[in-house]
Amino acid sequence: MSSDIVRRHKMAYKDHNGYLDETRMRIQGQSSIARDAENSAATKREKRDAVQKRIFAQHVLDTKGSFFPSIEEMKEAIAAPESSAAVQTRQNELKEKHKQDIQELYDYEAEQYLADAVDRYLSKDDMAPDPVIDSLYTSLRDPAHPFQTGSTSAWEAYRYAHLSAILPLQTLHTELAASELAQQRVKDSRFPDSLYRYRQIRNKETQLRIARFLAADKMTKERTMGEYGWAYRQVMTLETEYKENADFRTEVQERLRDLEATDPRRRATNK
Repeated sequence: MSSDIVRRHKMAYKDHNGYLDETRMRIQGQSSIARDAENSAATKREKRDAVQKRIFAQHVLDTKGSFFPSIEEMKEAIAAPESSAAVQTRQNELKEKHKQDIQELYDYEAEQYLADAVDRYLSKDDMAPDPVIDSLYTSLRDPAHPFQTGSTSAWEAYRYAHLSAILPLQTLHTELAASELAQQRVKDSRFPDSLYRYRQIRNKETQLRIARFLAADKMTKERTMGEYGWAYRQVMTLETEYKENADFRTEVQERLRDLEATDPRRRATNK
């Protein structure tokens, strides 16, 4: 196998995920290392790949252009509340954009492959084959390994950029979701002081606890109040509503039946 085909790894890329940040290395006084990694003993294949990268970079600029948010957009981003739902929306947008970028990349690579195949066909003289020309063409274009093609390199760059953007959002989403859940549990553990707040309860276990309390006898209510630290003034409003509002009483009883019917612990007890 020709040495022009095999890509040799360079130690300058170690611990950099395969990418060199020329600006950072220049600041650190290591720009010569980056230049050496890119320019030392460049093979024909590497030079050809560099040209392909330049063409692809120009293609990206032509199709996507450059983007910088306006002052208004930056202000909106800063003012937007940081919630798990908002972060999830940003993740979904990034995933959709990445999907579109990859599809556009596939279309571009297919177009380039077709043009390359046509060039190869037109440049070959079947009447006077030249093994030297064929060998040169192969060394410049055919990959030594499927994962070393130019299209794979572009795909890896897209994927790396996507993961670099979305992984921090996934971590942030997990943290915010856990924090919001803890806050909701604290909120749900309090006895609702109005009918409106009762209907805002989302946790089914909390709904069942409140419904059981309202439908319980006096002794059970006192025991439950002591268990959860509820004061009389906290439960008085909803208790009065339950006694005087027939519609609300029916609503609680129906919810109690529905929740107990779907509670697996309740089903296990009834068996």
